[in-house]
Amino acid sequence: MRRAALFCLLLGLFAHSAGAQEASRRFPVEQRFVVNYLNGQDFMSKSLTLTVRRDMGRGFRATGYSGCNTWFARLDLSEADRFAVTDVSTTRKMCHRDRMRTEREFLAIVRSVKHWRMDGRMLLLLGDTSTLVLAPASRTAQLN
Repeated sequence: MRRAALFCLLLGLFAHSAGAQEASRRFPVEQRFVVNYLNGQDFMSKSLTLTVRRDMGRGFRATGYSGCNTWFARLDLSEADRFAVTDVSTTRKMCHRDRMRTEREFLAIVRSVKHWRMDGRMLLLLGDTSTLVLAPASRTAQLN
């Protein structure tokens, strides 16, 4: 009887531990992030953003601000650290050429991202040749 109780206790602790690890690997859905750094270069002043939302049973959608336009795309998070963007589109505003260049570069990098991970509160998006470091947007910024 004691062995069965001990077994159940250990099984319960293992299940809780595994569940906590799984929860820590879930992508932070519905959290707005702001790009702070791109390959070590400061991008905070560009106000580039990313928010991931569930797409009505069809996976996930990524949206945000890309320097001039609002962008949106399909997102595959099917594996633990997978981040695969497809079908990227934007609104059609025209801005100053520097902002348009920033937008093109940012969206090209977003398309190349393959993996994600959390480092404390920071979200890291990792590609073969680039790394985006994003911070959670402030609560007041999310309300606007």
